[in-house]
Amino acid sequence: MATWQPKLIPRKTLGGRRQTQTVDEFGIPTTSAPVLFDIENAGVQPVSGHEMNTMPEGYRDRKMYKVFTTTPVFTAVEGSDNLADKIETVSGVWCDVVRVQAWSYGIQSHYEAYVAQENER
Repeated sequence: MATWQPKLIPRKTLGGRRQTQTVDEFGIPTTSAPVLFDIENAGVQPVSGHEMNTMPEGYRDRKMYKVFTTTPVFTAVEGSDNLADKIETVSGVWCDVVRVQAWSYGIQSHYEAYVAQENER
């Protein structure tokens, strides 16, 4: 008698980019060189219409995805030097992290990040 073996959803390793921005004494912003990092155990899903309506107004006209990962990713924080992390999706498109929620329930802690395709304007 064969025993059933569950199959895990295949996870990918995606590319990530993190930058900071500082303002000098004359008010001119300077962006640091990007620091590349790996986003491990990533699963990417499209965002549903209901979830799209909960996003900020400036992001609703872009393609959006949900990324589940064990690697911490960050959004931009107003009043700090940190810019939003960027994630390279499976199709090679760079996306900005819009919203992140940490999940520490279940077997493995992970992060649920909503990402929007970079603005081409």
